[in-house]
Amino acid sequence: MEETRVLILLLLPVSLLIDAFLILFPIAYFSFKKGTSIKEALKKLGLKKLKAKKLAKETLLLLAKLLLLFLALNVFFTLVNFNDLSKVYETVKEISLPFMIYLLVVRVTAEEIFFRGLLVQKIGVLYSTALFAVAHALYGSVIEVIGAFVLGLVLATTFNKTKELLPNILGHMAYNAIILYFFVV
Repeated sequence: MEETRVLILLLLPVSLLIDAFLILFPIAYFSFKKGTSIKEALKKLGLKKLKAKKLAKETLLLLAKLLLLFLALNVFFTLVNFNDLSKVYETVKEISLPFMIYLLVVRVTAEEIFFRGLLVQKIGVLYSTALFAVAHALYGSVIEVIGAFVLGLVLATTFNKTKELLPNILGHMAYNAIILYFFVV
């Protein structure tokens, strides 16, 4: 397990670079390519002010969908007697609390900006979701990739419908936090 901790420490600078790219590239794309301000680029990415009530409602609705899908996937994989999530659990258990918080806040925000804010608009729901699922293959778990695809499809469809990224970011963060709390920690 010490090897996992060392690997995670070595990956921290890589994680910072990846997240910086996932956040800054979409902003730069809409700023430079379209000749608009950064403020306008953020709006184009779906980062707009929302009234608190609307934000809460949309976030909770999305979170409920994600949790129900998670439960459905768990039931399905239990029925077919397939579970390779131990690979994910073993990796995640080795992550320190500060890095876990970083992943919950920064990584989720970066994923939503890149995969939903940029890619959904540029290559569509299905292709952006497929890339999102592939990005989760590093755990070595088939179920993780399938789950990322199914849940990513909901996130992408929601963004495509609303063009609002904040409910996605908050719903994705809350979902990951709940899963980590109840199933990993």
